[in-house]
Amino acid sequence: MANAPWTPLPARLTVALLVATVAAFGANARQIPLSTLPGIGGGSARVLVDVTAAPWFAVGRLQTELGTFCTGALIGPSTVLTAAHCLAAPGTLRYVQPSSIHFLLGYSHGEYAAHARGVSFVTGRDETQNTPSAQTVAPSDEDWAVVTLASRVARPDRVLPVQFDPPPAGTRLVLGGYEQDRAHAMVADLDCALLGMARGAGGRLLLHHSCAGTRGASGGPLLMQQADGSWRIVGIAVTANVGDAGGHAVAVGAIDRTLLANAR
Repeated sequence: MANAPWTPLPARLTVALLVATVAAFGANARQIPLSTLPGIGGGSARVLVDVTAAPWFAVGRLQTELGTFCTGALIGPSTVLTAAHCLAAPGTLRYVQPSSIHFLLGYSHGEYAAHARGVSFVTGRDETQNTPSAQTVAPSDEDWAVVTLASRVARPDRVLPVQFDPPPAGTRLVLGGYEQDRAHAMVADLDCALLGMARGAGGRLLLHHSCAGTRGASGGPLLMQQADGSWRIVGIAVTANVGDAGGHAVAVGAIDRTLLANAR
């Protein structure tokens, strides 16, 4: 299992068991017809991507010891941006303990570049870790979380910057993550677009996009490429359309700027 030279070795046995638990939790996903999965429509534009190449080298699988998984992106060497509902225990309105969160950078078929547990997180609702509201579990403009890891998992030049100002409608975007029907490989829609803006329950911006992505892509970064070829996060995927490709993302501009600016 390859490990980045700038990080401590992960607890291999613990993570191996956790990956097995998550795999069992989603074992029936392979039998779900694609047409019934939200966010991808009748056909899927998703393709496998190289987890060692930009921008995907800053993306990983975020999973809990309860057997659930989502996607997250590094905005600092030890800071992950994801969706708040990814941190809630299934069937409850309570968050998991931070130490129950594991981030596997560049996960692919049981291998990963680095691993770290969570030590704390802040969500869009407030700074309380164990009492999310229904608004947090149900995707909304508050459905974001910043997770601090116990150790660095990447160099400072291997993280993704954020863009606070939303791009104009029609801007080409990409969305990738670890999805219910492809839980052990990162897939992405590399040719989608911003359709427009919406307002969430709290009055903050949501981005309406056409990017294919289903359950598990939650927390994944909605990315825009710059003129120089670099990438920036413009939103965090939180909902998927029923019967059609696309969904909504919390705009970076709706997230606490101080938290993002202080990511380490």
